[in-house]
Amino acid sequence: MHALRLHLEYRPVSRLHVSKINRELLQRLLQNDAAMVHYYAADLATLKRNRAEPSGQPDFRIHEQWSVTLMACQRITVRVRVSQPFRINLLSILKKQLKLSTAEIRWLVATGHIEGIPLKQLKTKKLKAMEYDFQLAAETLYARRRITLSLCGR
Repeated sequence: MHALRLHLEYRPVSRLHVSKINRELLQRLLQNDAAMVHYYAADLATLKRNRAEPSGQPDFRIHEQWSVTLMACQRITVRVRVSQPFRINLLSILKKQLKLSTAEIRWLVATGHIEGIPLKQLKTKKLKAMEYDFQLAAETLYARRRITLSLCGR
């Protein structure tokens, strides 16, 4: 018979009496409000204050909007809008969307196919809640992606 041994490590955490917590916040905590949980799970200041570190890579969704005038452009402006601080880098997002390796993206930055953002900023793992803009050569976007275009009304 095998014995299962667990080792638990406890850190001292400061606790507040329920009466010291904002009533609305307490109610949302008790109801397990998804929006509040999402906010506090992504809030870097709260995580740092509680000596917590998120593990793994967060899930993210990418919403693309295409312009009809895109076909005539030599360079495409890419805007990455981050709604909350996020522990992922722009390099990972580009790799996923362009289906390229890190080395290929480094080469694209070095040769000017990706402009307006330095490689150091692409590799930063703590994205702030803001917009990140850079330019991408059209041929780079079209090289590995299958984009289905359809006419409206047909």
